[in-house]
Amino acid sequence: MPAWTPPTPSARRSLPSTDSDFERPGWWDGLSDGRTDGRTAVVVTQGAVENGDLSQLVVPTLRALADADVTVVAARPDGSDMVRAAMDGGIPANVRLAGFVPFGQLLPLADVLVANAGYGGVRTALRHGLPLVVGGETEDKPEAAARVEWSGTGVNLRTACPEASAVDEVLGDPRYRKRASETQGQFDQYRPFEVIAETVEQA
Repeated sequence: MPAWTPPTPSARRSLPSTDSDFERPGWWDGLSDGRTDGRTAVVVTQGAVENGDLSQLVVPTLRALADADVTVVAARPDGSDMVRAAMDGGIPANVRLAGFVPFGQLLPLADVLVANAGYGGVRTALRHGLPLVVGGETEDKPEAAARVEWSGTGVNLRTACPEASAVDEVLGDPRYRKRASETQGQFDQYRPFEVIAETVEQA
């Protein structure tokens, strides 16, 4: 069996590859154009597992931002029909519904991520320098949410079922974006493949 070779420096510095087979929906270019002319983009998701009851996080966010001058992307891994059902079919005009979306492609176009504080979502957002609004009460989520709060990279709602959105607070205070950008820089300093290789070799 050939020896494992760590990735080249250029490969280590790049973000993980995104799904090249992803077919961008019709509203995608409008979202991108919105970023260039100043329109704010908010992404909301309840993750890959805890998304059975969208009234916990997705619905309150969509309703809170219904009249805001933002574009809201509601992402649910297995489709958007459940979002429509949870909203009784009344989807606000500023909402774009998405099924599977590679976050590596979507988050660079966003200004804030509203999520349930799953480790993967939090890490991916900060890897892109994106501030967060998080709320979660199961598995690793309370700890991840506490770290978001402690690091100053976002707001911890301290509940999985918020009655109001904290998006305005995150968008209105540049310190959240600054701390998220600083955390992104810290990500760039680490070489996880090299650490794994060294640990295996020393074992």
